[in-house]
Amino acid sequence: MQPNPNVNIVVLFDGDRTNDSWRFLVQPGGQYTLGVNKWYLGEVNMGDPQTLIDFITWTRANYPAQHYYLSIADHGRGTSGVAWDDTNGKDYLTVAELRSAFNIATNSGTWKIDALHFDACLMGMFENAYQVKDYANYLVASENLGWSVFAYDAYTRTGVRGISGANTPYEFARVVPKVNASTTPRQLATDIANAYFTHPALQGYPRTISALDLSQTTNVRVALDALATALRNNLGTIKTYVQNTRNATQKFDSRDYYKITPEDEYVDLYHLAAQLKIYVSNVDVQTAAQGVMNALTTGGFVIAEHHASGMWGGDTELYWDLDNAHGVSVYFPPRSGSGDYTRYTTHQSFRLTSESVWDEFLADYFGLMGLPPENGTEVLPPAMPRSSLFFFLPYTKK
Repeated sequence: MQPNPNVNIVVLFDGDRTNDSWRFLVQPGGQYTLGVNKWYLGEVNMGDPQTLIDFITWTRANYPAQHYYLSIADHGRGTSGVAWDDTNGKDYLTVAELRSAFNIATNSGTWKIDALHFDACLMGMFENAYQVKDYANYLVASENLGWSVFAYDAYTRTGVRGISGANTPYEFARVVPKVNASTTPRQLATDIANAYFTHPALQGYPRTISALDLSQTTNVRVALDALATALRNNLGTIKTYVQNTRNATQKFDSRDYYKITPEDEYVDLYHLAAQLKIYVSNVDVQTAAQGVMNALTTGGFVIAEHHASGMWGGDTELYWDLDNAHGVSVYFPPRSGSGDYTRYTTHQSFRLTSESVWDEFLADYFGLMGLPPENGTEVLPPAMPRSSLFFFLPYTKK
């Protein structure tokens, strides 16, 4: 990566073994000196909110800047959380802990992270955007599974266990040299999303990525509430049409991983609204659905969005249809009763459920439909899929 005096990249790394936690000030040449730009931390628990708070606080104190971009790169799941720590009892940052950590680290939003990136699977939910709206200006996240080609992959492939240093992720190498005094957080968030989508290792693979303007989050919540209210007011006559709508709406691989099925719990919010306009003739629902679509697009919430369908070459070739992804998903499970659903409707996970009526719509809908509930199933996060990009080097034997 070309040096850029306008940018410092600071990394907190924890591997999958014990006592392999390090902090780096990334060096373009890859040369590190202990105590100068590389610090050994022993073993830290990445699932402890205090670890995130300490990293943000330390970085701001030692490398003050006009703007801050924060990427959390690891396993993730939208209604669960992010940053699973393999050596600390599989601890992770729950979505509730993320909000608490950001609240403390930003002094209740007195200062904001300019661009926050959940470099993880399935974190591109409206609930997560609403969760961090007071602590960040822009959010970069994926609605579907994320590919391990970004910072996560770069740091785990570079021999950090032996600790020679940390390489620079591909997207950083593309984006960082362009950063200057006039680069806005909005442009950086857009550039990060673009660089991920155009990563050469991902060409031909199914993927999603978007950048969201969190200043517009409340407007989307108001529109979502209007839709939820219109649906609740008419559920007695439209419940079957709502079920048909959900069946026809774009879903994301939130359970029974590596294939998209009707059992998945996360649906694309824009496509849900668009399908409601097709399946439900009620004027109030139609008007409210259009309001959601407007808030997401012309209202300026989704500022960058990319998606591609394609084959994923795991153990079996599977096609992921992502044609109707539009940048942000919402929780709409096939049935009530799961662990996710219980936490969602009892306000244990998201701020949104305390300030919106979307969860009340879900409760009313499942109550009227009479669908048999699940048995409290808990779903673990998916492993980040890896692409199959190979480089063949010349070999000479003397």
